[in-house]
Amino acid sequence: MRGSRTAALSIVTLTGSAVLLAGCSSGSDESTSALSDSAAGRTGDFSASVPRGAEDTALVGTGGLAGTGGVTQDGSSKTTGNGVLADLPGERDVIATAEMTLRSQDVAATVDAIELIARSAGGFVSGRDVNSNPNDPKGTRAVIVIRVPTTKLDAVISRAQDEGDVVRVTADEQDVTQTVVDVDSRVKSARASVDRIRSLLSEATTIGEVVRIESELSRREADLESLLAQQRSLADQTSLATLSVTVLAPDAVEAPPEETSGFLPGLQRGWDALVGLVVVALTTIGILLPFLVVGALVLGPVAAAWRRRHQKAPASNVSTGTDEAPREREPEPVG
Repeated sequence: MRGSRTAALSIVTLTGSAVLLAGCSSGSDESTSALSDSAAGRTGDFSASVPRGAEDTALVGTGGLAGTGGVTQDGSSKTTGNGVLADLPGERDVIATAEMTLRSQDVAATVDAIELIARSAGGFVSGRDVNSNPNDPKGTRAVIVIRVPTTKLDAVISRAQDEGDVVRVTADEQDVTQTVVDVDSRVKSARASVDRIRSLLSEATTIGEVVRIESELSRREADLESLLAQQRSLADQTSLATLSVTVLAPDAVEAPPEETSGFLPGLQRGWDALVGLVVVALTTIGILLPFLVVGALVLGPVAAAWRRRHQKAPASNVSTGTDEAPREREPEPVG
């Protein structure tokens, strides 16, 4: 009997435990399902609240912390500031320059070939300097400067290397993306400012208002023109790269690098400055000399007449006795 009761109690205990475990598991699944539905609902609401095309800007970096930066789906970089992601252009704006030195048996033919390479790449020749000696044709050297699209600079360098024996090649790139973005933004702001001033000018009713507004409009238009000039210069430098190619004959010597420091370079710069100062002084004297001669011819007689007139005036006063004071009569002696 005692064994039967013990077995019955064990069965009841196991059954109750199973029921409790089942209830807990069901509650956990329901809670997990509810949390998932809630998260899904929040995600759906967030996606719906963000305009289409602004998802990249709404994204944040790893961990979901604003201000950590991230990368968009198109591969362009993002930077953050004050928790907001700012778009940067995917392509960088660079000013590319390169220099190359070649040796060739026929310098003129090599220079013509490099010019043809530049024109075929959509560029042009911006400078050419050929230094040749008829008595020493093997000492000929030439320098040709070409401008080619920046994206084709590497291909142009590769093709130019085939036109002679390469002595050296150097290339440099300066990233001016931030400068370009800054200038573009300032141009946009300046244009908006000019438009506002023009609208104020159309509403002016008095002459004083018109004069003040026109003065301000002229100043802002001058600032806009300066910014537009910077924008055009940056566009030219970033769209076209500069390649300088020096072509040497077999016996030509490459020009040594110019020294910029030391006693002799300093002496040379001082002498050049002195010569420039003397040239400026002589030029100034040459400009003023005709005016001085004409002035002497015109003012000389006038000055002489004025001097003679003032010299005669005292003499006439002496002859008439006007300059002498009347003398007192001496008393006669008494007795």
